Amino acid sequence: MVRSLLIGAGLMLVLEGLLPLFLPARWKAMLSRIVMRLDGQIRFSGLVLIAPGLFLLLPLLLVHDGSWPGAGAGVGASVVSCKIWF
Repeated sequence: MVRSLLIGAGLMLVLEGLLPLFLPARWKAMLSRIVMRLDGQIRFSGLVLIAPGLFLLLPLLLVHDGSWPGAGAGVGASVVSCKIWF
């Protein structure tokens, strides 16, 4: 689990670093527009980014562990639960 988190964090840092590395002027312009937004707008943007990310990650994490709360024993039960749930 820790290895997966470190891989995910590393990939996130690599992807986040691409824009300032290759397009620094656009990156600065984007940051200046973000600074001018209201806090509520920034929070909504964060929600819009988090929701699909959780939607994609949750089934992968649950099937990988083989543990869906109340799903019974084994990976097969988790897969069935994920198919019913989503």
